[in-house]
Amino acid sequence: MRNEALSAKAPEFVPVYAKRLAQAGVFFTLLPYLGIVSVPSDTQPIAFVIAAVGLGLLPAGAHRRLAYLTLPLLAMALLATVSLFLRVAFDQATFDDIGYIWLIRSYYGYVSAPVIVTFFLYYLRVLRREEFARALDMALAVVYVGFLLNALGLTWIIQAVVNRALFPGNVLSARGLAGFFGEPGYISEQMAIFFFCYLLTGQITRVRVAAIVTASVMSAAGQMFITLAHVVLAYGLAAALLSFVRQGLSLRSMTRLSLVGVLVAGFVSFHEVIAADLIRVGFPTRGITAISRIISDGPSYIGQEEGLMDKLAGTLQAAATLRDNPAVFKLATMADRDVYPETVSRTYARLLRVLFDSDMLRFQRRPSTALGLWIIEFGVVGLAMALSLVGVLLWRGIRARKAAQFTVLWASLFLIQVLFIKIQLANPSLWLLAALTWMGAASQSEGSVSHQPSTSDADG
Repeated sequence: MRNEALSAKAPEFVPVYAKRLAQAGVFFTLLPYLGIVSVPSDTQPIAFVIAAVGLGLLPAGAHRRLAYLTLPLLAMALLATVSLFLRVAFDQATFDDIGYIWLIRSYYGYVSAPVIVTFFLYYLRVLRREEFARALDMALAVVYVGFLLNALGLTWIIQAVVNRALFPGNVLSARGLAGFFGEPGYISEQMAIFFFCYLLTGQITRVRVAAIVTASVMSAAGQMFITLAHVVLAYGLAAALLSFVRQGLSLRSMTRLSLVGVLVAGFVSFHEVIAADLIRVGFPTRGITAISRIISDGPSYIGQEEGLMDKLAGTLQAAATLRDNPAVFKLATMADRDVYPETVSRTYARLLRVLFDSDMLRFQRRPSTALGLWIIEFGVVGLAMALSLVGVLLWRGIRARKAAQFTVLWASLFLIQVLFIKIQLANPSLWLLAALTWMGAASQSEGSVSHQPSTSDADG
């Protein structure tokens, strides 16, 4: 699955600072909770600051055309800017009810996305694949350092650099290790992004896969299985889409899909035995128990779990927004606790009852959905931009050169899933993966980001 997302040979006359900025950007993007805890946010802005500085120091002669990928992100940043101005100028209640901080935090998510994507589209060109992998390896090593500190009880070190990091007295009693993350549930999400970053640059190895899987297991969170489901579903969808485009499915894809199907069927059939054995040997109970109950009780169990409902709430509220308030145009609308619930509660409650047999209404100021937030705050306009971004990612994957096509589609379909269900808009890892997906799809007919002699730069 090796492709030319980054160059095997670095371009000539690259300033040293450009390589260091690129590697630092990768490192802090993949460790988004590591930073200055005085900043009132779980996701820290270091990656955004590096990206902004990097764009300001763009080397002379650098390719400066915008990619189609960036356009929906720029459009949403513009809408957020207009809404910010309107709220500051005409909505005094904004500062009485929610204060400046929530407005700034909401605006940051919109502005950081195009800046970070553009930074990586420019600066990843200066790295060889091995140099990019070295930054990934360093970030992965820091993840394990965090686990070690967590296991040794030296959590005060973690709390000095991770905002709102909380640890129970016995770190292995119910939940696994959190390391340099706000909670264990975030770890598997980031490990999946590590995996696709290695994969898209042809740097995936058995050792790296083992390190990623082990880190996910050490989190002992139910999110590990949900993330795995996203990865497997993306694989199946990519195979199905390519079979439609190419009018045939390769033997390798059929074999892998069959193997995955057998493993999933086996886990579902014997989940109670597996869960009991894992708990017996000391595996933290929370994650494996939750997955076992989901398999046994189905959607009704999900509807009674606050953590799962928190993850799904933003997506359900986006759907309710399209039904109840499609013309909304309001940055940080979810921070208006006295206003927002009334606008979507009726449809939101109906969806909960139909899908999960639940009446657990959850309203968070920071929903776990990036593109869902576009819809919640900008209604049908946000939906149009979200579909534009999805369309651009799929278009890029389908048009990729044949050697990279499956890998790019697999990564794109995973990214699309977690953009809607799971990860918050401010997480910079989303935009690193988006940029790598775009670069990995470059074909000789379109131009390549690989700096190979036979190609020329063209982002579309």
